[in-house]
Amino acid sequence: MENERFKACRSGSPKEAQPENTCAPTDPLHKQEPATGSPIRDPNRLTVGAMAQLNCVSARTLRIYDEKGLLVPACRDDETGYRYYTLAQCETLDTIQLLQRLGFALDEIKDVMKEADPIICVDSQKHAGNITDFIGDEIACIDHHPTFVEVEYRYKDIRMAGACSSLIAGYYKELKIEPDENTATALLYGLKMDTSQFTRGVTSLDIEMFDYLFVRSNHE
Repeated sequence: MENERFKACRSGSPKEAQPENTCAPTDPLHKQEPATGSPIRDPNRLTVGAMAQLNCVSARTLRIYDEKGLLVPACRDDETGYRYYTLAQCETLDTIQLLQRLGFALDEIKDVMKEADPIICVDSQKHAGNITDFIGDEIACIDHHPTFVEVEYRYKDIRMAGACSSLIAGYYKELKIEPDENTATALLYGLKMDTSQFTRGVTSLDIEMFDYLFVRSNHE
C-alpha cells in the first residue's frame, strides 16, 4: 500500500548516468513497513529531500531524472522554487531504477516508458498492495486476490484461487492450446509456491490445474 514504503540504504560509488548512493538491489514491488523517522508527512507533497530519503537515492539523481524528463516533480512552488513529488511517483522511480539495473541507459528508458503503453497486470491489481500505478495504461488484469480499489479494465479475470498460475493454466485448457514443457513446469512451480505446497488457500480449480499441468511438466 502507498504508505507502506521504506527501504534500508547503503552508500554506493557514483557513476555516470547511474544513481549515486542507491539502495542495494531489491524487488521494487515488495514494500517494507516505514521505519521510525519516516519522511512521509503529506503523501501528495514530498520534498526532494523526502523523496530521496524514501527511495534511497540522492537529490542529484532526482535532478537528473527531472532534467531527462523521466521523473518530473508533480508540482513546483512559484514563490520558493521548491519541487514536490507524490508518493505515487515512487512507483515510477522504482521502474526507472529497475530498468537501469537491466542495463538500459537513461535516454533509452525515456523511449521505453510511455503513458500510452498497454499494461496487463498479472497476479496483481492496480492500486493493490504490491503496485500503485505504473506509467502506461493498465488495460487488463488477471489476479486471484481480493479487490480493494475498483478499476475499469478492458479485460478482467479476478477469481479467488490459491494461485494465479491456476487461472493461466485454465486458459490453455479451455482454449485447447497445449503448453510446452517449460511453460507447464513454470506454471506448476508457481502453483506450488503460491499455495505453499498445497497447504494454503487451495481451491478445486488449483487441484484440477495441478492434474492438468503435472503430466506436462519436467519433474527433474
